[in-house]
Amino acid sequence: MAATLGGLAALAPVEMVWGMTVYGTLFLITRHSDLSAGVGVGLTVLLMKLFHEPIELVVSSILLIVSVPAKMVLDRPRRMRIAEARNE
Repeated sequence: MAATLGGLAALAPVEMVWGMTVYGTLFLITRHSDLSAGVGVGLTVLLMKLFHEPIELVVSSILLIVSVPAKMVLDRPRRMRIAEARNE
């Protein structure tokens, strides 16, 4: 997630400032990182579209963001095995 956010910050710094401000505020209120990150990063992509960033940048940003939960799904069996091994 950090590499994705860093890449987006380099490509769209103004939008990322707003998105991460929303992330931080929501995290302080809810203490739910996944929810806060989803809203903050979603806002970032929406702002990129509204600020007329090139469509290639918007689409690639969406693909980067989708790769994070996809990686979590792929890692789930391994994480389950690790958790089971710790409980033995």
